[in-house]
Amino acid sequence: MKATMPFALGLLVAQAADPTGTLTLAQANTTDVLAALGRKLSKFFVFETAPGRVTMDDMSPQLSTVFKELFEELRFMKRQQWTITNYGALIPGAIYAVKFPPEVHHHQTYLKALAIATAVFGSALLLLIQSDMARSRCRLDKLHKAYFTPDELEDIGLTEREIENLGDETLRGYRANWHRGFWMFTVPLILVLWIGAVVVYFAL
Repeated sequence: MKATMPFALGLLVAQAADPTGTLTLAQANTTDVLAALGRKLSKFFVFETAPGRVTMDDMSPQLSTVFKELFEELRFMKRQQWTITNYGALIPGAIYAVKFPPEVHHHQTYLKALAIATAVFGSALLLLIQSDMARSRCRLDKLHKAYFTPDELEDIGLTEREIENLGDETLRGYRANWHRGFWMFTVPLILVLWIGAVVVYFAL
C-alpha cells in the first residue's frame, strides 16, 4: 500500500502534464510536470475560494472618481471644522478687545450675549459637519466592502469591529460613523469655543 501511493501520485502528475496519455512517467520532464500541476491546482483554488470577487481594478472610471471625491470631501470638511474653530476662538478675543467702560452696562450685556452666541453657532456648525462626514463615510464603507478584502482593510487601519459594520445601512451603522472622531476631534474643538466664550463672558 505504501509503495502504491507514490506511484499513483506520479501517474496523476504525469496525466496533468499530458492529458492525451502519450507521455509516460519515466519520460516526463519534472519541470513541465510540476508546472502543469501547478496550473491545474491554481485554477481549482481560484474558482473555489474567490468566485466572482471584484477588486479596485474592476471599478469603472466613474466609480473611481466618486471614491476619490468622497475622500477629498472628508478632508475638506475636516479643514472646515478647523477653520470654524479658529474664527470661533478669535471672535470672543475681538469682543474682549472692544469692551466698553464698566459704566456702560447694557453694552457689556450685548457683548456677553454675542460671545455665548458665537460658541452656540460654532458648535452647531461643527456638529452639522460631523453629520455630513458620517454620510460620506457610509458611502465609502459600501465601496470598501465591495472592493477590499478583510486583510486589505486591516492594512489601511480598520479594526475588526469596523470591518464587521461596513455597509450597515441601518441607524446603528450611521451612528457608528457619526461617532468616529467625535470624542477625539470634534469635542475638543467644541470645548475650545466654549472655554473662550466663558472666559470672555466673565472677563467683561
